[in-house]
Amino acid sequence: MKIALAQINTRLGDFEGTVRKMVDQTRRAREAGCDLTVFPMPVLTGYDLGVLSDTEPFMRDVANALEAFSAEAKTPALVPFYTALGGSPATEVGYIRDGEMVPLRMAAFIKSMMNQGLLMGEEPKASFALGDMDVAVCTSYSALQSFAAGALDADVIIYLPFDPFETDDESTALAPSLSDGAFVRTAVNANSWLVAVGAVGGWDDVVYTGGSFVLTPWGELAAVAPSFEECLLTANIDLLMEGPLAERVEAPAYRRKAFIWEALSLALSDFVSKQGARGVALCLTGDLLSSALAVLASDALGPTRVRALIPPFLEASALADARELARALGLDVTDLGGVEAAGLERVLSRSLTSASRSGDPRAEGLVLEDPTLLSGAWLLRAKHDDELIALSAVDKTGLALGQDPDGYCCASYAPFRDVYRSDLVSLAPERNLVSPVVPRGALRRLSVPEGLGLEELAPTDERRLSVVDAALLTHIEHGHMLRGMVEHGIDPGFAERLLRRLDATELARRECPTGPVISDCALVERERPVPCAWHDHLADEPEEEVGTPEGADALASFGGASGGSSLSLTLPQDMLRSLPGDVLRYLKDFASGGGLDGSGDDLWGQGLFSKN
Repeated sequence: MKIALAQINTRLGDFEGTVRKMVDQTRRAREAGCDLTVFPMPVLTGYDLGVLSDTEPFMRDVANALEAFSAEAKTPALVPFYTALGGSPATEVGYIRDGEMVPLRMAAFIKSMMNQGLLMGEEPKASFALGDMDVAVCTSYSALQSFAAGALDADVIIYLPFDPFETDDESTALAPSLSDGAFVRTAVNANSWLVAVGAVGGWDDVVYTGGSFVLTPWGELAAVAPSFEECLLTANIDLLMEGPLAERVEAPAYRRKAFIWEALSLALSDFVSKQGARGVALCLTGDLLSSALAVLASDALGPTRVRALIPPFLEASALADARELARALGLDVTDLGGVEAAGLERVLSRSLTSASRSGDPRAEGLVLEDPTLLSGAWLLRAKHDDELIALSAVDKTGLALGQDPDGYCCASYAPFRDVYRSDLVSLAPERNLVSPVVPRGALRRLSVPEGLGLEELAPTDERRLSVVDAALLTHIEHGHMLRGMVEHGIDPGFAERLLRRLDATELARRECPTGPVISDCALVERERPVPCAWHDHLADEPEEEVGTPEGADALASFGGASGGSSLSLTLPQDMLRSLPGDVLRYLKDFASGGGLDGSGDDLWGQGLFSKN
C-alpha cells in the first residue's frame, strides 16, 4: 500500500475552498500511485467549534462539504470532522471510497454493541480493511497507547492528533519528538506501521505545526514531513518488510525556542490572512516586549505589512533603540519621538476621534504625557480606520500581574499572551542569531513587576523575572495554591503577594484580546469570580489539627427548611470531629465514586459511599 499524508492548512467555514484543496490533494496522491489519502484533524471543522457545534445550518454545510468531497475524491480518503451526537460535539473520522462514506467511530460502536464484546465505556477500535491490511484510526495519544499495550491490534495505525501544539509537550510537534524516542516504542510494542498526520496552521487560538511521519513496526522512520509547511508526504507500507530500510530517514530535532517562535509566527500570519486584514499595527517603545513583537510581525507578514508607532516621551536611549529597530526591519513608522506638543495634539486629536467612535471609555480625558494611553488610542485608530489588526505586546507575565505595555484592551491580538517573559528573554537573542535586529539596550529593558519584594529575592532583573515566572508556572500550569507553592520552595510572603496581585488584576485581564495558546494552561483557564473577597492564605495551624465543631453542626444535616421533603443526610460523628481535612477527602471520594448521579444501578458508585 502507498499512502499520502495531506499536511495542509485550511480556513474554518470556507467549505468550497477546502473541498477544492482536498480534491487537489487526492488528485496529486493518485498521480503518485497512492491507495489512500489521509487528512489532518482540523481540516474541515477546526479545533473548537464553540456555539457552531449547536448550529444546525453550519453542521448541515459540513455534511454537504463531505458529500461534495466524497463525489470528487480521486483516491480513498480519511477525513476527520466534528459531529453533534445527542447535542454534544464529538470527533468522527469518515472513510470515503467510491463516492460513499463510512463514519468509522460510529460504525465501531455499533459493531461493539451488536457483539457486546467490550466493557461499557471502553472505546472499540475504529478500523477498515484496505486490501489485505487492517487499518485502525485513533485521535488521541491515550487511544494510541491501547495498541502499544496490546489491548488493540492493527497492521497500520493512523494517528490523527486532535491536540494542538503545546510548548512543553514534544509529542504535539510530532516528527521532531522522534529524536527523543517519542512514538518509537509505541510502534515497536504495537508491532504496527504508525502513520501520524498533523495539520499545519492556526485555528482561532491554537496552532498546529505539521511534522507528519511514518514509522515502521521495528521503529525506523520511513518518511517525514517538514514542520510549519504544507506538503503532501507519500510512503510505501509493506507488511512483508522486516527491515532495516534501504535508506535511513533522520528525525528532525525538537528545538524548543525555535518552535515557540515559529509557532507564534505561523499563528499570527494565519490570524491576519484568515481575517482578510491588510497588515498589523503596533507600538515600539524600545523595550524587550515591543521589540520582540515587531520582529515577530515582520517575520510572519513581511515588513511592508507592519505599521509602527514610536510614542513620545520615551527616555533617550529607549527612543534611539526603537528607531534603530524600525530602521533595521524597514517598517512603516509614525515617529512621534521628536514631535512638539502642538503637533502631538493634532495627532492625538485624530486618534481620539476614532477612539470615541469605537466607544472606548479610555478615549476621554487622555493625558499627553502617558505614552500607554496614547498608544492605545493610536491602536484604536489603526484598527478602525485602516483595516489593520492592532497588536499588543503584553505577555503572560504582564497579563497575570497587571502590566499594560500599550493599552492592550485597545488591540485585537496579543501573540505573547501565553508566553512568559522569561521565555522572551531567551527567544529574542535566539532570533538575533538569524539577523541581529534587536538592539542590546532593548534586550536589557525587561520591565520587572514592582511591589512584590523581588529585590530581596534576586540580585538582577533577569533573575527576578525567573523567580516571578517560576512562581506563576507553579500556580497556573501546575495548579498549586499558596501552601503548595511554599512547599515547592517559593518564599511565603512573596507567594502571597503574587497571588493577591493575580486576584486583583482579574477584571482587567478579561479585556485582553485573543492570542495563541501554546502552554498546558492559559490564564483564561484559571479565571476566578471577580466580586470575590476571599484570598488564599496560610493557615495559622496545620490543617489536620484544625477542628470546627460549628462547621460540624452546619454540615450534620442536609434538608429543606420545612416539610422534610428534601433529602436528609446525617453524617457520622467521628467524621464530623475530623473537619475540615478528612471531610473534604470523604466528599472528594464521594464525588469520584459517582455521588448522587442516578444513572445506573449503583447510586453510590465505588469507594467510601458505595453500597458496601
